[in-house]
Amino acid sequence: MALMRARQEVMKAVYIGAAVVIVLIAGMILISGSSRLLKRPCFLEACPSSEEFDPARFALCVNSLIRQGPSRGYRVLRDAANHKSTQGSFERQQKLLLLCRAIYISEPEAELQAPQLGRPLGVPFLSMQGTNWPCFPLVIVRGMPLLLGEKYIFRGTRLPVADYLEYCREYGRFRQSPFAVLSKMDAEAALDELFLSERWQRVVWEAHSDDTLVYRCDEAALKGALQLQIRRCGKRKKTRVTH
Repeated sequence: MALMRARQEVMKAVYIGAAVVIVLIAGMILISGSSRLLKRPCFLEACPSSEEFDPARFALCVNSLIRQGPSRGYRVLRDAANHKSTQGSFERQQKLLLLCRAIYISEPEAELQAPQLGRPLGVPFLSMQGTNWPCFPLVIVRGMPLLLGEKYIFRGTRLPVADYLEYCREYGRFRQSPFAVLSKMDAEAALDELFLSERWQRVVWEAHSDDTLVYRCDEAALKGALQLQIRRCGKRKKTRVTH
């Protein structure tokens, strides 16, 4: 009986020791994984700026956030918005604002407001609002995102990126369906569809207010800018987006 009890005590000690070792190993793996995660390049480096907008690269960045799910995708954006490197960089802020616009969808009863990027040059923005342009300044054709306006003029006080993210999260819905990464040929066909669409035909290229010219835009120039975005798709390099 005493021998059996001794054996049981030994086995108990072995089990406890094994459990402690497993916990320690798991902790080391977690710490090591977190360290590697912090050393990975920020996903914003892979995201194109507005002045060199590449629909395919932008789609890959958004899709990587979608794969994270609503909670983690939000945290990735929040951490990037609050990072010190974002505070003094308009380019990084602009990238994050466009990502927020792309990843949060308006609810049927409430349309999300566009981010405060500024006044887009060469874009007849007054006639590109409402249900026909729900993601302005982005426009989605065949599941592919394009950017209406690559340069902006801004005056006044801008809503902080973190605040716009919270607004989108509260009043919008996290996108579940990934964007399409089209071949150059399919992207060109999608762009042709946009130019022939009813919403494009309704665009007013010259606007006045109280007999004062607000803007006069060149349709051919905007078409050319969008076609340039498609050409960038054809020249893109493979991009691995990491978090």
